Amino acid sequence: MLIGRDSGHGGKDPGAIGLNGLQEKDVTLAISNALGLVLKAAGVESYATRTADETLDLLTRSACINNMKCDLAVSVHCNASEGRSANYISTYIQQIGGEAEKLAISVQKHLVAATGWPDGGVRVQNLHMTRETNMPAILCECGFISNPEQESQLGTPAMQRKLAVAIARGMLDYIGVGGVKEMNIDEALAILKEKGIISAVEYWKMASQVVQYLSNFIIAVANYVK
Repeated sequence: MLIGRDSGHGGKDPGAIGLNGLQEKDVTLAISNALGLVLKAAGVESYATRTADETLDLLTRSACINNMKCDLAVSVHCNASEGRSANYISTYIQQIGGEAEKLAISVQKHLVAATGWPDGGVRVQNLHMTRETNMPAILCECGFISNPEQESQLGTPAMQRKLAVAIARGMLDYIGVGGVKEMNIDEALAILKEKGIISAVEYWKMASQVVQYLSNFIIAVANYVK
């Protein structure tokens, strides 16, 4: 099983830009890269049309995925609207019926559950990445970068990973592979030490506990005064 990952836009093409300057190309790349790691942890290989900030036209993207003979494909995007209030999350396919729709339904369910954003449903639209690929392909519009609240969330690694995990869970459910394994702090620190990124594991573990304590404290205070 090989899954094609496409990060919308990139390089000279920023995609949609939020009110506070967040660029779609950066969000989609972060989500796609995280998706690759999550899939790998589940034992599923993937191929990315881009892993850095580079310019790629649509024909190159679809050709790469087709040439790699991917079994499934997902293109990651953020939506945008002239109105700032639009805030739903949706998954696009080329046409109703077939495996792409089944895949989209599975992924959409997990995206809505993970974000709590309004369910924009599975939608049909004539899009290059769903039309010109030779395998079941979907395009995920991960919220609205034009919505200030969602823009703020989309710019955080936590939300980017949350979206990646949701997409992975939907795809893994579709292909019948076991669920996503969430990494705990001990495993994460062990990997960082192995890669030479950190040395004092106990120090970083204590720091993570302090951050968690502060987060819980802030939430508790906010709940008390609201």
